[in-house]
Amino acid sequence: MNNEIMVVNGNELRVKEYNGQRVVTLWDIARLHNVTPHNVKMNFDNNVKYLAEREEYFLIDKQDDFALNLIASKDIDYHVTNAVKNIPVFTESGYLMLSKPMTGDLAWKVQRELVKNYFAMKEVRQQIQQIQKPTMSPELAADQARFIVELAKTAGVSTESQMLCVKYLYKQAGMEIPIEVLTERKLYDLKTIAKELGIMSKTGKPHANAVSAIIKQIDIPDTMKTEVLETNGKWTGSVTKYKKDIFGYIQNWLEENKRPSVVKTVGKQYAITYC
Repeated sequence: MNNEIMVVNGNELRVKEYNGQRVVTLWDIARLHNVTPHNVKMNFDNNVKYLAEREEYFLIDKQDDFALNLIASKDIDYHVTNAVKNIPVFTESGYLMLSKPMTGDLAWKVQRELVKNYFAMKEVRQQIQQIQKPTMSPELAADQARFIVELAKTAGVSTESQMLCVKYLYKQAGMEIPIEVLTERKLYDLKTIAKELGIMSKTGKPHANAVSAIIKQIDIPDTMKTEVLETNGKWTGSVTKYKKDIFGYIQNWLEENKRPSVVKTVGKQYAITYC
């Protein structure tokens, strides 16, 4: 497991990989689908006989390093582990089978984002990590760029993000593409939005989770956000970013709610300060 964060339907999701596969916990599924962990656990218990262990799910001993990391990163509640022996995590096929009973616009939206971005993006990342720096030839850069763009298209990544990825690949071959991807400048991630609006945690850091919780309570058009493929040389992933208009929506929400000191979402609440 690493510290890479992706955003799925406005929720931050820590990337988790176990036994060479990307996985999600039942707590991840509950949070993303806006249901309780108990409901997801009941669904798993009722349908586990239809799932293939070590293919669609893994039962990880709670003393395993992976499970301990989940607790340390607060992906699961430490108190919950006192009542269980194993921590279930699900591969892409296991997640799809487990979420099959979930219906409605939210369920379809989350399923689509997880499959196209969270699970599929591992292939894009692995391909980029295999690319060697400056020793790459322009011909190899072109071949790699075509391959990455095809994967990005399959994942539903925006054209602007594909262009950024191509620029990065050619840069590794010592070539600069003289094209500015202007659209990306007009998009903002959760952390940047929090910083610009002065929505901070008690430790004085931009509170991205609180901003995410606020956005969930606002009816914004789908055209205001887009999935962006980002790479900084260390990691590659899909991030949800928002157009500048989102600032006005959030500011109006803050005023209507008298600039609350706590922002609540399903199963969680975030204490915030303003600067």
